[in-house]
Amino acid sequence: MNESDPLTWRRYRSANYVDGSHDSTTEPSLIVTYNSAPTAPGALNVSPLKAGTTLTTAGSLTPMLQAKVDDSDVESALITEFQVEPDPAFADTTYTWTGKTAEFAPGAVATTQIPTASALPDGSHLRMRARTSDSVDTSPWSSWTTFRADASDVLPADLPTQLQAGATDTSSPLVTGLVTSPNGGMVEAQFRLGNAAGTQTTLGTQLVPYGERAGFQVPADRLTSGGPFNWSMRACYAGKCSPWTEKAAIAAGSGAEPTPTAAGTSADLALTKATVCTGSGCAGETSTALKAGSVSGKDWRTYLKADVSKIPAGARVTNAVLKLQSSATTPDLDLHALNGAWVPTGTGSELDAVTAPEANLTATSPWTIDVTGLVTGWTDGANANHGLVLRKPDSAPSTAGISFTSATLAVEYGAPTRPSPPTAVRALAGDKGALITWGASEDSGYNDTVLSYEVKAVDSSGAVAATRTTSGTDIVITGLINAATYTFRVSASNAYGSSDTVTSEAVQPLSAPMDSATYTQTIGEYLEAGASLTTGTHNSATAALNGRPNAAKYAWLLKAEESWLVDTRDALKADGLTYTSITSALSEALVMTAVDGSVAVRAVVSEQRTLADTPSDPETSEATVLYTFSDGDAPVLRGRMNAGQYEQHLAKDDDALGSVTYGTVEDDSAATVARRTVTLEAGMPSPYAGQFTPYANINASGTAKWARDHWNSRHEYGQDCTNFVSKALYHGGGMRMKGVNKDKKSANNWWRLKHAAPPHSGGGFYYTNSHSWTVADTMRLFLARHSNGAVNTETKQKYAKVGDVVFFNWGGRGGWDHAGVVTKMANGKAYVSAHNNNRLNQRLDVYVNSQRGTWADIVHVKPGWY
Repeated sequence: MNESDPLTWRRYRSANYVDGSHDSTTEPSLIVTYNSAPTAPGALNVSPLKAGTTLTTAGSLTPMLQAKVDDSDVESALITEFQVEPDPAFADTTYTWTGKTAEFAPGAVATTQIPTASALPDGSHLRMRARTSDSVDTSPWSSWTTFRADASDVLPADLPTQLQAGATDTSSPLVTGLVTSPNGGMVEAQFRLGNAAGTQTTLGTQLVPYGERAGFQVPADRLTSGGPFNWSMRACYAGKCSPWTEKAAIAAGSGAEPTPTAAGTSADLALTKATVCTGSGCAGETSTALKAGSVSGKDWRTYLKADVSKIPAGARVTNAVLKLQSSATTPDLDLHALNGAWVPTGTGSELDAVTAPEANLTATSPWTIDVTGLVTGWTDGANANHGLVLRKPDSAPSTAGISFTSATLAVEYGAPTRPSPPTAVRALAGDKGALITWGASEDSGYNDTVLSYEVKAVDSSGAVAATRTTSGTDIVITGLINAATYTFRVSASNAYGSSDTVTSEAVQPLSAPMDSATYTQTIGEYLEAGASLTTGTHNSATAALNGRPNAAKYAWLLKAEESWLVDTRDALKADGLTYTSITSALSEALVMTAVDGSVAVRAVVSEQRTLADTPSDPETSEATVLYTFSDGDAPVLRGRMNAGQYEQHLAKDDDALGSVTYGTVEDDSAATVARRTVTLEAGMPSPYAGQFTPYANINASGTAKWARDHWNSRHEYGQDCTNFVSKALYHGGGMRMKGVNKDKKSANNWWRLKHAAPPHSGGGFYYTNSHSWTVADTMRLFLARHSNGAVNTETKQKYAKVGDVVFFNWGGRGGWDHAGVVTKMANGKAYVSAHNNNRLNQRLDVYVNSQRGTWADIVHVKPGWY
């Protein structure tokens, strides 16, 4: 047949013809599947670009490679391959490299970064080309683009500081350090492991914003033989690395989890019980045996609703066990929570209509089911108590069924009480003041973590010199007398009382080499000068420094950061983003002098940034920052870092994993593109659609409101972003916990619960949680498995909704590093609120463009178990 010749066309008629609309299930149709090949990439470039050169010049040895990609099939997911080789016109190197990007949408600028292990030779002349694939067809290669590598102005990253190991009681401990770079930007931390033979082997890498703590989880199988072991790390920026740190010992722990003890009070909760079959004529029965599955030729469900009024308000539920009595051992059963009310005399179809589609738990013989997560949600107000239903899984044989003679629900809880005392109270003297830090009360005394801490400064006579309160775990007290002696008393309070007081060691405030105001004025000037480069008021550090009285004290650092600041500004501008104003304010500043004479200034930095297209709605952020100065009468500002991560002390158990951005062997070895796969798109049916019609969903607007209201609340972890998202979903959105609370590592579980501590460890109650509650990468995997909502990338943010969860990947490799909540949508743009550097309504585009190569996945959370 010739498609251009109508005489060769054929027309077919069918006895199943209806009306030609092809909507009938029997009417024949012709479905044509086709694919258009992507076009060759264009606009190839490198970033950062070095200014003032005649040739295109990369100002880094690990530049970002860029190419505009396109495809007439607008829904294509495009992967771009880059090749780099010597420029034959110069032939001054033998370097070659080939790498691929993640998936990008048509019309986007695809990016990938040259890895540090394959850094470009400094001063070499190179060329690159690219081609794009949509997984079916591949475009032709682009033409060659020549460029030069020149990182002569780039300074090596600083030697990592504050080295610490965490999760040391587990079989896979975490090794960490704080990484900084005078150049600003993203810093790569590299880790290695040594053995008794002196052999050093690479562990892997992790990319973090400068001034933050980076970590790597040591695989258990690397610590089994050949010890004792040691570890070290170094930091790299743009291919220029610090020396390796001194080696530190590391060993695997036992991996044994602490065994919780029984709580103080036990109670059997009254249950409303009913069993109901499906089909016509079926209504709930309350006086017969409880049945699930096929029994006597009918398909049954069992309904149970607990009366939780016995549990007092504020109680810490530590264990809740549903016990069923049956002589049968099969089939396994699925336990579903209910999304709405059902009366025991209702029909089976009415019960199915309010049943959550996905099972919350699976029940197996001997029919003792841990429902602590569900009962916790019912008692702390996060979830409505509509009861639960037991039913046969669809995977079980159609003839399988079981009867139960009884059902009981036993709950263990601790009555609300005053909190336990704060832990590890420390004081650090400053100029006319002191920094006091402590660990949060291990037992908050009730079913939340919010506490008020009172701190009193007491002089040598016993008189109280100052009193401050905070909901955080650190505070700066100023107005003290230099050379006088002070101790600091810290206590915690909740609605049920106050803890015992813990007293710090004695310290004496100490004068700084210069007046404290000079240091804070210098920092303020430095922030203003950097802002002038970001807004475009000035185009060079030299111009930004001109006329500022303290310029000599920070000129070195600002000039080192110039390339990064200007490159970030240009990246934002290329996406239509221009800041017209950036203002910063310092508060709670304390100037502290070290033994070697160097000075650190700790301050809370509040910032407002105004974009040209939203002048009436500035972005707001706040962070506690530690600025470091050299010693002497002419101090120089050397750098800045996240104060909370500098001061943090990592837990010995796997709670440490929620406190640090860390890499794993799996992340380092996985192909970058594999982490970019979008699991569910808008319009895709739930895998449970054939069984149930979802009745309800979480409250997305409540999730967003909680995030807006708490954007600047106390951090519970050094890396608190995912915990912040989980709390917004739970307390604001009402998302029910899922899974068995004894299994922390499974990405099929999401929970946070109280446990009773054994007496030998001090007793009381402590929180523990699944990794998916606090680790961004694990939460992303959990939602990929159990959320049926759409997933959009940053290029499709116009489809995002308020209350969606955003995951960020720094640098386009490894796992997910950061998380936040969409708290505003305007003109097709998403705005994000998040913890770590606390942010309220920051434009998603700013997150992505401020760090070259950053990805974002925007997940509309639609739990399958609703």
